Amino acid sequence: MKIYLLSAILLLGFFLRAQETLSGNFLFLKDQGRDMLAVKSVVVDKKPTLIGPYTGFRGVFQGPLYYYILALPFVVSGGDPRGVMWLMLTASMLSIPFGYIVGKKFFSETTGLFTAFLFAVSPAAGAAATFIWSPFFIFPLVSAWLYFFLDWVSSFSKKSFVIMVSFLGLMFHFETAFAAPFTLTIFIFCYFLARKNKHSFSVLLFFVILAIFLSPLLLFDFRHDHITLKSIVSILQGMDVGLGGGEPYGKIVRDHIIRFILNLKATFIAQDLVANIFSFVFLFSAVYYMIAGLSKKIKLLVLIPLVLFTIYLFFPYQIWDWYVIGLFPIYLLLGGIFLTNRRWRLMSMIVVIVLLSNAYVKLDNLYRYPDHGGTAKLRGKLEAIDAVYKDANGQPFSLEVFTPVVLTDAYDYLIWWYGLKKYSYTPEDRGMLYLLIESDPSKPWSYNGWIETEIKIGSTIDTYELPSGFIIQKRKI
Repeated sequence: MKIYLLSAILLLGFFLRAQETLSGNFLFLKDQGRDMLAVKSVVVDKKPTLIGPYTGFRGVFQGPLYYYILALPFVVSGGDPRGVMWLMLTASMLSIPFGYIVGKKFFSETTGLFTAFLFAVSPAAGAAATFIWSPFFIFPLVSAWLYFFLDWVSSFSKKSFVIMVSFLGLMFHFETAFAAPFTLTIFIFCYFLARKNKHSFSVLLFFVILAIFLSPLLLFDFRHDHITLKSIVSILQGMDVGLGGGEPYGKIVRDHIIRFILNLKATFIAQDLVANIFSFVFLFSAVYYMIAGLSKKIKLLVLIPLVLFTIYLFFPYQIWDWYVIGLFPIYLLLGGIFLTNRRWRLMSMIVVIVLLSNAYVKLDNLYRYPDHGGTAKLRGKLEAIDAVYKDANGQPFSLEVFTPVVLTDAYDYLIWWYGLKKYSYTPEDRGMLYLLIESDPSKPWSYNGWIETEIKIGSTIDTYELPSGFIIQKRKI
């Protein structure tokens, strides 16, 4: 019976995540274009890299493993972003069985099933399969890390310790802004737990393992005049490193509190009122388990977000959603534990019914009314590229792209992959000039200034707007 339940949960989780992948239409913005160009550089241009995507901290980067993992579907699919999306879907799906295994191993089979169910229907976990983005890999990493962390807490096994710290090192390759404070949080836990239980704890081993996984970044920093180290020192001194700053400390603390609350609210359900109720029930349950003292492992799981928040009190800048993205799996595991409590059986039934009802509505909306996405998603961009090529009718042409974010990485990549593959040539600096304009919804006139200051040349032959919202202007030079 339980294998059928788990299969049904996996199937539900798949369809809640898979619409963008199955339709081949998903967000493809500046960051996705940047990452695909970087993978192209590694695979096609044969230029290996020691760093991954840049972060919000000037001079600080993610590790390069993210790019090398994307390289696998890149090669198989011939550079098609839709092939890479299958990797994102697979990574998101892995968190469901990971949640089941952790819940079953350390609590009960029922806890495992409840946890897997929460992972399947969680809007936050499901979002991790909707576009290509490095922080989304934190979901399966933290879900798997929980197994070895709880095993080490239970047995103080050296093997579990090594694997647990290795997972922390891996997280730096996908979201450094989360991995760094989270690693410090776990180091504090490990140190005091080992001392309290009179077990040995090797600080040296902890940091040697981290150094192995961070070695590409350390080598990059050594070869580039320690720019990362200098940036970290500047952060600790409260200096501006691309993060803004200058806000009163009281406002920063309020922003931190709001970010953590929003992170918890986004875990279980998207509807705001119901999310508020779920968050209140979750916090009540957490307090109950802390006071009742029923399980050391549950207490530690509750304490992780609290200690992480305390560490962030020393961070004098605004924090963003992806800075705390790894807390979602911890909340979902705790939710599975709370739902297993026999005293709260009625509440558990109500929660499951509400979440199933919400999942049904979401599935109906996803597949009955799919979102075209306009200029933001892949299909709209490919339609715009098709329109330009078809108008050029096989003749050489030049192309300029306007986008509100200025950087044209998404279009540069799609022209290289899609334009070259389908039409066998790419734009040149001759022939007709086409302007591909992604207008800014908040300032729909802004592209006029771009034309006046950046383009200037040529006489307009035709201007038309596509159903997606792209504007195409054809000019004779």
